[in-house]
Amino acid sequence: MSRRTIRKPSFVIPYAVSLVMTLAIILIVGILVYTIYSQQFENENDDIKLTVEHHVDDVLMENLYENEITKEIIARIKATLIENYSTSLQRVKVMYDGEEIADSRRSGILYFGYPDEESKTLELADAKYLKFFDQEVERGCFFETPDDWILYSEPLLSFNCMEVYVNTDEAKFIPVKCRLDLGNSIDGSLVQTTMRIDVPEEETEGYTLVKINPFAMNQPYATGIIGGFIGEDNEEDYIRSFGGGTRSGVLFGRKSTPIASKSFYDMYGDKIRPIQYIAFFAAFIIAIVPAVIRYSINRRNYEIFEYRRKMTDAMAHDLKTPLAAISAYAENLQSHIGTDKQDHYAEKIIEKVDNMNKMVNDILMFSRSENSSGVITSEDVDVGDLIKGIIVENDQIIKDKNLKVDVEGKEVTLKTDKTLIRQALGNLINNAVLYSKDKSTVTIYYDKDQIKIVNDVADNVSGGTGLGIAIADNDLAMLKYKLSTESDGDKYVSVIRL
Repeated sequence: MSRRTIRKPSFVIPYAVSLVMTLAIILIVGILVYTIYSQQFENENDDIKLTVEHHVDDVLMENLYENEITKEIIARIKATLIENYSTSLQRVKVMYDGEEIADSRRSGILYFGYPDEESKTLELADAKYLKFFDQEVERGCFFETPDDWILYSEPLLSFNCMEVYVNTDEAKFIPVKCRLDLGNSIDGSLVQTTMRIDVPEEETEGYTLVKINPFAMNQPYATGIIGGFIGEDNEEDYIRSFGGGTRSGVLFGRKSTPIASKSFYDMYGDKIRPIQYIAFFAAFIIAIVPAVIRYSINRRNYEIFEYRRKMTDAMAHDLKTPLAAISAYAENLQSHIGTDKQDHYAEKIIEKVDNMNKMVNDILMFSRSENSSGVITSEDVDVGDLIKGIIVENDQIIKDKNLKVDVEGKEVTLKTDKTLIRQALGNLINNAVLYSKDKSTVTIYYDKDQIKIVNDVADNVSGGTGLGIAIADNDLAMLKYKLSTESDGDKYVSVIRL
């Protein structure tokens, strides 16, 4: 049979176990949440890719029967890619007959036309004009209440041209004077600004200058957008998607749509990383709670184990002394030593047996006090009268040891169980009287906060080992009182905190 050893508990071990379990739970939950959201992101990405391809197919199909891809068609594809980038942040290239015809790189698109005529889609003639459109677009909205005004950045910059050079054959435009839409203010009004570009004359060859009066009738219109990605383009980021026809199954030639597909972590890594750090450090804090609970249980078990061990030692010590005396007296009787003292030996044996019987009764009382689940009554108990009655019960021992008992205190009445408080006080006072030096003083002081018993300990006595103090401690714990004992030199002090 294996024997379990109870060691003094350490907080480190339960905390380490709790921390590992907490980190494991957070990791599992994190992986689960990440998988769900990343899968949702991938599904949305697939939808976006299909949408992009379908848009491109639609634009190509419009010119299918012409058997050529015009520059305006390319400008329309460019517009489609820029608009899709503003919502998906996915970079796309469109290949036709093995050549790249459009991508999602930042550019400007102008929708130009006259009333009752089909509009033309034109692309910005040169990227150098983009610097004039470097404005941040912020739109706002109320979240739940009028005080919850939230601003968010708009990826597309919209504008209207009052003056613009257009070349419909090349599907290009050069802005001259434009009004930029920069969002809206908290009162709902639009935030706009006007910009003007001085275009060198040599750059306008082949272009027609169109001036638009927004307040006149039958004027042409020229509205546009600025958008697309900025930075280096890495071919390795693209996943090439091949298609040879439209959704209707009409063949239009060789086409592929490479789409630069970013992963969920690439898109939201900046937001995920802080959450990871917070979750990691939170685990160290969260792990404290179960660790403290586990440590408290271990410490309580250890305290009970130590308490029982000390009580067992105390019982053995208290029983060993009278047993040794009985054995000695019995041996004298058996050996007929001191035949004239046989009555004395018999008397001492009976006395020691009575002491052992009292100890056994104390052990039984201690066991009942530990396992007591009875109902605790409540009545008025006069502390002074209770102490006086206990002193009277110990009067013979007090006289035999020539002790002096000083009782100091004001009138105190407790609302408590009279039987338990009397048993506890009786054991403590009896303990003080039994283990005091002869001709010494036992001092008992009480008030509404405490009852204090002080006695001078006899030589070779620790102040009161045995069951009396243990029984008193259990009784007082049931009454929600606290007992503390300490040795101060040759003084032994017992204090009941009321």
